[in-house]
Parts: sequence; structure tokens; C-alpha cells
Amino acid sequence: MIITVTMNPAMDKTLEITDLNIGGMNRIIASYVDAGGKGINVSKTIKALGGISLATGIICGATGNELLELLREQGILTDFFEGFGNTRTNLKIADLNGIVTEINEKGPKISREEQLGFLDKIINYMNENTLVVLSGSVPQGIDCYFYEKLIHLMQAKKAKVFLDADGELFHYGILASPYMIKPNYQELMEYFHWTKLPKMEQIIEACKTFINDGIKIVVVSLGKEGAIFIKKDSVYIGRGLEVVTCSTVGAGDAMLGALVYGMEKNLPYIEVLRLMMATSAGAVMTRGTKPSEWEVIKTLMNDVIIEQYYQEF
Repeated sequence: MIITVTMNPAMDKTLEITDLNIGGMNRIIASYVDAGGKGINVSKTIKALGGISLATGIICGATGNELLELLREQGILTDFFEGFGNTRTNLKIADLNGIVTEINEKGPKISREEQLGFLDKIINYMNENTLVVLSGSVPQGIDCYFYEKLIHLMQAKKAKVFLDADGELFHYGILASPYMIKPNYQELMEYFHWTKLPKMEQIIEACKTFINDGIKIVVVSLGKEGAIFIKKDSVYIGRGLEVVTCSTVGAGDAMLGALVYGMEKNLPYIEVLRLMMATSAGAVMTRGTKPSEWEVIKTLMNDVIIEQYYQEF
């Protein structure tokens, strides 16, 4: 069973404009509203691939109920803990050049009692057959150690945990040695205090430290350049596909959704990598935070290039 955790979900409102004119008039070409948050985006991707996941986290107020209704309309299973306050709304401004400007609210303040209520709910799902995705930010009131503590609790129940977070949530989360992590190049630069992105060899050498600390899989997203897939016994490079970019929002979530889906289906590792690259590229081609359709993903898979970097560390 796949479970996606979105502690700080949002109603995503995407506005399309010709070109962002800061301080001046901007006319909207089109607008979209969708249930958002990184874990929710992963669930939407899994649904698009034909899989099933359970989306959970904490939702609050009228906006939270609207978000739940959208997910149910899309056929996504949900079991959120209902807290006080109101779920946030995020604004995304996308121009015709594919540049997206995001304006994100912080989200409601979550009490200790609400956090414990969520933990009581989610821990009942944990067993050796559970794949859990922890991704995105946490709302006010939840500390930076939350993912670390959650990973320990889940792994004690034999669940496999996939972590996609940044900043202190990433820094402390990896101390619990989750099954997989998916930093992008910007997050790696922040973590290792790099002033510029180093060569491929240096990135791989740096990520070996995660593997040596017990993390099984490291996926580094390089944006349009592709991605690096690192396991203990192998390293692969997925080359980025040249596609028409509508929005890059959710591309990393789509990649993660394809990985978890492929693992649950026990697909061959190389096929999982091809699916990840195609699904991520497909997400870039869509408007708003919607995943690509399966037929588009299947076509893109034919163009994916996966190269083995070297066999062993």
C-alpha cells in the first residue's frame, strides 16, 4: 500500500499570463484551481499511472473540506486528520515562457494535540508492505524534527519511507536513514554549502555519504538536465527530455510518484527509471499542478535515455 503524507496541503490557484510585469498591469489568460501539496501531487501522479494510494496529512476548515472534495472527485482515497484553522491557498503565476512565480501561504498553526491525533491515525497503516511518501513543508507549530521522528516510528513498523523535503526537515530527516531521498540540485547545494553546482563526479561522491549512512536510494533531480539515480551497487544518469514546457511545478513530485508506483508493482529497476523520467517530463507539459495522461507518458518513455555511470562504488 502506498501512503502519501502532506502535512501542509494547499488549494493551488494557477494564473496564466503572457509575461509577468512586476509593478504593472497583468492580464490573466486562464486560471486553474486544484488540490495541492507535494504529497498530494504524488498521489495524483500514481492515480494517472493507474495505481492506488491513500493521501493523508492534516486539513483544516472550509478550504480543507474543498480540497478533500476535489480529491474525491479525482478518485483519490483520503484519510486526513481534521484540525482547526484553515488550510492555506497558494498562488502560482505562470507565463508563456514557462517561468512560474509562486506565492505560498504558511498554513495554519497546528497544536501538539492535533499532531498526536494525526500520528495515532497514520501509525495504524504501517507494516512491512507499506510505502510511505513524506514530502513538502510542515505548517506552523510543527518543528523541524518532525519527519525524523516520524521516520523512526514508521520504520519500527517495517514500512519503507521515501523523503522529499528541504532545509532543516531534510537535514534532520536523513538522520533517521529513510529508504529513499530525492533532493534536487538546489537542496544539495544548500546541504553541502556549495556555491555552485559541481561536476557529476563530485555530486555522486557527495551522495555516497547518504548511502553509507543507510539510505538505500538517492535520486538527485537536475531539472531539465535530467536526474541521477544512486544505489549501493550502481549509478545511473537519466537524460532530460526536450519537451514543450508549460509549468515545472510538480515535476519532481511526478518523478517520485512514478518511483513509488514502479516499486510497488515490482517493475525492473531500469523500467522504473524510464517511467520516472517520462512521467516528470509529462508533468512539465501540463498546466497547473496536474499530472500528464498515461498515453503521453507511454510515448515519452520511448525517448528516455538511461546511462549507467559506473557499476560499483
